[in-house]
Amino acid sequence: MLLERRTSLRRKSAWDVIDYQMIAANLDYVVIVQSCHFDFNLRRLERYLVMVMDGEAEPYILLTKTDLVEPAVLATQLAEIQCLPEKRKKDRDFGRHIKSAKKDLRE
Repeated sequence: MLLERRTSLRRKSAWDVIDYQMIAANLDYVVIVQSCHFDFNLRRLERYLVMVMDGEAEPYILLTKTDLVEPAVLATQLAEIQCLPEKRKKDRDFGRHIKSAKKDLRE
């Protein structure tokens, strides 16, 4: 039996071709893992969030290495995530889906 595609996770093809490569289909949730230590990149996280939300799946953000950064740095990173442009959120509050491997980071 072939199921109808409800959601998708796809990325743009390489180079200048305007085409997409399918990564997965019929996902309910997608966990985006982001390090808070040396590799924290808000723009990359935003690209992943847009890709997930464009495919109509529910994004969850898992922040790792939260114990390796100062509390003030972590607070700044959380504020940056929660303040991503409103147009990208598409009426979804993904701030409620931010977790750490060690603790729940919701306010």
